[in-house]
Amino acid sequence: MCECAIMSVQSKIFMWWYFVRFMHRYLRYLRMSVAGDLTFFTSSVWAEMRKSVSYKVDVAVDVNKVIVALRHSVIVVQDKD
Repeated sequence: MCECAIMSVQSKIFMWWYFVRFMHRYLRYLRMSVAGDLTFFTSSVWAEMRKSVSYKVDVAVDVNKVIVALRHSVIVVQDKD
């Protein structure tokens, strides 16, 4: 195996590990639906520094993997103290 292939495998393993770690710590939910030639994703993630803040993201992607619509919002959950 050439050195460039080994680097590629190592970088893919690192990216996968980072993605799983991100999902475990920050991802609240991820939903997908398909309508016609569009695929819709909706997701909510916790903010990195504040657990009382989350971001909601809606994305529409066409069959050519082009983002045709994007919407995001910030949701702040107030403590009851």
